[in-house]
Amino acid sequence: MSTLSISANIDRDAISKNAAAAFAGVTYPVSVTLKNQTPRTLILPEVKIRLNPGASEEVEFPDVGRMRRVVSSLAQIAHLTNATPLVDISAKVNNSPRQGTKPATPTTGFVAAAEPEKVRIIHDDGERFLVELNGVQFEPARNQVREDGTLTPGGRKAFSDAQAKRG
Repeated sequence: MSTLSISANIDRDAISKNAAAAFAGVTYPVSVTLKNQTPRTLILPEVKIRLNPGASEEVEFPDVGRMRRVVSSLAQIAHLTNATPLVDISAKVNNSPRQGTKPATPTTGFVAAAEPEKVRIIHDDGERFLVELNGVQFEPARNQVREDGTLTPGGRKAFSDAQAKRG
């Protein structure tokens, strides 16, 4: 079993490197256990869970990209809240998803597509950044569109606002 502890006293680059080393031997999709070590409820939209204080929950990461996004989000939360430790992530090296494992799908009121939708970049000249998703064109901030074309929570809000304006 490989465990990664995320806390504010480890810099974010080190957390990313530690995650890569800790989970180097896993095959995806991978089942992991997230354990909240704080007195706060953590909401993780990337895996569609609400993790109450002291609670553990098993989730499945379909790919390394999802794992990296969650680790990055948790590192940011740890630094913003100065939490030491924030969360422990445990996985069996070379495991495969076990029957009964909770997939990263909505269970607490979140709504998500089976696979994240990707935007199509319409215009990017350094000043104006225009993208399209589901026939709706909008102008999110550049940091609201990930490298793989999926939207961050801020990008999803910009998309929702554009849909509302469109009527």
